[in-house]
Amino acid sequence: MGENIEFNWILKLKNKDLEGLTLGETKDFSKNGKRVYPLDYPILLADENWHFHGYIQINNYQSFGGKTEGKYSLIRELDESEEKALFGIYRDLRKKYDF
Repeated sequence: MGENIEFNWILKLKNKDLEGLTLGETKDFSKNGKRVYPLDYPILLADENWHFHGYIQINNYQSFGGKTEGKYSLIRELDESEEKALFGIYRDLRKKYDF
């Protein structure tokens, strides 16, 4: 069997890992499994309930020993109406395509 690699365009983190996040700040992240993220390109940041907090940029990452670790920076925060719209769209897509 081959290796399982996940391609991600959203960084989903636990709520506790998002506490105190500020615009421009660089933070560490760690995920289980081997993952691939676009570097230096805006992607969405979500919490464990699929609520979106803003756009981030993955600065660097590496996969080893069944984990992926890296650094990201918050480049744009979402206001309440933007978050509600994205959450609704993503919820509907998840239902339709079962992911």
